[in-house]
Amino acid sequence: MSQADDANVTADAVVTTTGLVRRFGKQVAVDGIDLAVPSGSVFGFLGPNGSGKTTTIRLLLGLLGADAGTIQLFSQPMPKAASKVLPRVGAVVEGPAFFPYLSGDANLARLQAIDKTDDPRTARVRRAEALERVGLTAAARKPYHHYSLGMKQRLGIAGALMRPRDLLILDEPTNGLDPQGTREIRNLIRGLHADGATVIVSSHLLSEVEQVCTHVGIMSRGRLIAQKSMDDLRTARVPRLSVQVTSSTATAARKALTKLKLKPEGTDPAHMLVTIGDVPVPKIAKALVDAGADILGLSVEQPGLEDIFVELTGVGFDVAG
Repeated sequence: MSQADDANVTADAVVTTTGLVRRFGKQVAVDGIDLAVPSGSVFGFLGPNGSGKTTTIRLLLGLLGADAGTIQLFSQPMPKAASKVLPRVGAVVEGPAFFPYLSGDANLARLQAIDKTDDPRTARVRRAEALERVGLTAAARKPYHHYSLGMKQRLGIAGALMRPRDLLILDEPTNGLDPQGTREIRNLIRGLHADGATVIVSSHLLSEVEQVCTHVGIMSRGRLIAQKSMDDLRTARVPRLSVQVTSSTATAARKALTKLKLKPEGTDPAHMLVTIGDVPVPKIAKALVDAGADILGLSVEQPGLEDIFVELTGVGFDVAG
């Protein structure tokens, strides 16, 4: 599968790259990717640690220089147009870094002070709103070095939300959060999307990407191997039938499926998965009954993001974190 065949390039893309390459010595961290992030999307930038996601984000923001290729944000060339473009962008990359003995609010004030485009007349109000949005109002005066890892992550996101942003780039935004904190960040991302912002969520957690994202790009070993809407990615994959029978009739069931030119998969002989293809489910069920199989369960399963990733890359993935 070529990258060009799988690219879902849109005319209103907020982020586009062409042939983007970045090397570190002999290692190619980003290998000629053509990225297109549609306006108004929640774009899941997916891949295991070391796949090139963070390096790509740093290239997009002008924090690294590319060895080859082009980058555009809002149709403006980067890094040439950085001073014009970056005020419209909020980002948290590779975890936030703040002064340890200043409070959360004081650290955000420092960020505002170094931003020449920030309006000091509304600074205090915007800090309070950002802290409230990420659930840190009660900890606003608490020293940063007393923050938990999850609280530090939230403060970084607050720093990206102190002014209206057309594009939010969040690198592993749920890192270190407990389940409740993860749900809050998930809802925050949905709220930003509802407000019209484009959000890029870089993650190695398939479950988070699957719940919140409208589009996805999958990275593997520095290459972008797929980018589609979540709906298109799912519908492009053939559903599978889960067949569960009694152990005593497992052999008969397997023979019946093989006669239909289906290939049973699975480590449990009594629980098989088959790709449905052109064989109707009622025909499969009848063949199993006629073969004397005692059916305990029969259900159609749409392939999840984990299945799609394994199919595309041939390797496993960290699903839960």
